[in-house]
Amino acid sequence: MVLEFNENGHTVSAEEITVELFAKEFALLRFLYRNRGRAFSREQLLNSVWPLEYPVERTVDDHIYRLRKKLGPFEGLTIRTVRGFGYCLTVREQAPGIDASPSAQDGELREKMREVFVKYHQYGQGKSMLALARQQDILGYELDPFYSAYVRFVQGDLEWLLTLARLPSGSFIVAAS
Repeated sequence: MVLEFNENGHTVSAEEITVELFAKEFALLRFLYRNRGRAFSREQLLNSVWPLEYPVERTVDDHIYRLRKKLGPFEGLTIRTVRGFGYCLTVREQAPGIDASPSAQDGELREKMREVFVKYHQYGQGKSMLALARQQDILGYELDPFYSAYVRFVQGDLEWLLTLARLPSGSFIVAAS
């Protein structure tokens, strides 16, 4: 599941569902989504989402409670309680029981999609690249590491680029030729 975050309206969208959030709920979900699969203590969440503020520790619990209610329509998106520690966002990438799309394993398709991104890049069509990147699950392909990082850049996700950028082991970001 790929979530789309709209900073201006504090909305989150996926699979034709849009949910409106309060500013701190939005910030908390965005942080957890960027770090999905990783558990964070309440203190870590407070420091990351409420920097230079001093809310009580229950603030995190209250926001998680509200997020869980609001995110109910998104199947496959779960904020798990890690007992005695904190919280972890888990995202099911595909519906249960459905095998990965055969096209996702097709090397020729992967190369052709990369060529499309190279062309959009050459023509400066960032919006076209974003639109195509948002449809990976529907079109059945996986964005290569360079364009995955490039799309984050086009979206203005500088925090990810500066502090959270992690590529699969052995991958390098290489400019398109």
